[in-house]
Amino acid sequence: LAIAFQGIDDPSTFPLCPVVVQPQHLIAEEPAEQDTPLFARRQRRRRRWHWLDARFDRASRSLLLGSVLTALAGFVATVPLLLNVFLPKFAARLRRFVTQRLLPEVRTQLSQLRSPSARSAASVGLYTGFSIEEKAARVGSLLENLGLTQSFAPMVVVLGHDSSSVNNPHFAAYSCGACGGRSGGPNARLFARMANRPEVRELLRQRGIEIPATTLFVGGVHDTCADAITLYEEAVPQDRRDELEALRAVLKDGLLRQAHERSRRFA
Repeated sequence: LAIAFQGIDDPSTFPLCPVVVQPQHLIAEEPAEQDTPLFARRQRRRRRWHWLDARFDRASRSLLLGSVLTALAGFVATVPLLLNVFLPKFAARLRRFVTQRLLPEVRTQLSQLRSPSARSAASVGLYTGFSIEEKAARVGSLLENLGLTQSFAPMVVVLGHDSSSVNNPHFAAYSCGACGGRSGGPNARLFARMANRPEVRELLRQRGIEIPATTLFVGGVHDTCADAITLYEEAVPQDRRDELEALRAVLKDGLLRQAHERSRRFA
């Protein structure tokens, strides 16, 4: 799915497709309606942080404050550095805890519209979202290429690829090459939402792809460095959460076995 994607914290769009492809569709991540007040709080805190960061950057380059701030920053940076070296697991948990307290997690959804928006059309001429016919064409093509046209499981997981790094300036080289060196999670999330649409399934039925009404597509992303899978739950109804939890247990076991096998080969 060649898209120009704008995450909830991103100032602009970026292409999630091979570098030789020019995306024609904009997909934006939006806060879920029930989390709109939480999102507003998150945005306020991000603006304050950027303000402080800009002031610190300016002061650190000044003649009088530069040396003092540099010395203080170096002293403060010693603590996380030592934690990363000697207590990496604790340091990672501490980073997650501080991040979640300062920037609360917001449940999100992908934009739903299918018409040129004022923001996108005026600048780069993108369509916001896909039409029903476009959705069916893309879902059908991928399913046919995979050979997944019958005998669908009750839950089909579509995983994008990503990676992570804490000290590698070339970390983008480990992310999804088909997504221009970025995460393939939004593409998988969008594909799952498309495949769950009744109108799309009706058009797929005309192509000979019969998806049962009980089949649910779930998007996610696989971090191949940390061996972690994140599933996007917005498409999962409450009465099927038990299936999702059972799936998480299976995936966790598979990830642990994969990490063990990789460690054995490295040894």
